[in-house]
Amino acid sequence: MLSSSFVHASGALVSSCDKIPSGYRGKVFKIKTDYLAETSNKERPWECISFKEEPQKYAYTILKYIYDGNIDCDFDLHCNKVANWYHAPWMHYGINGREFVNGLTRERSFKPGELHNDQKSMLQNWAISIVNEQGSYTYGQVWKDINNPENLFKIFVRTC
Repeated sequence: MLSSSFVHASGALVSSCDKIPSGYRGKVFKIKTDYLAETSNKERPWECISFKEEPQKYAYTILKYIYDGNIDCDFDLHCNKVANWYHAPWMHYGINGREFVNGLTRERSFKPGELHNDQKSMLQNWAISIVNEQGSYTYGQVWKDINNPENLFKIFVRTC
């Protein structure tokens, strides 16, 4: 496995740009970047389902795949004993970067009426980006040197 290290000038691993309040004793997000050095051939159960003919079954199968082991550990990818998942790198940067509790990033807010006609106020939208083993391999190829990422096109050409 490759280990990407997001290192701040202080030498500390950067998982979030938030300053953790003094005295805080709760959960603290830690990025998981021990990306695979080889491609994974792990089964993708949704591949045998037609999203056109069975869209609900297709979507439910993907949702189940994502939830497997992650629900039990509250999406702390380090403690999932069922499946290997990894975080997207560099989501900590900027004012909408990862928050320090769950690793969520603040995304574009929804204007009133955008999600539903009955929506009367602006709603915040928070997300987390995780990848499975196949995505992990690609991240590992791109981010071997965290300060000098590989060109994704060059990686694609090498692997095809």
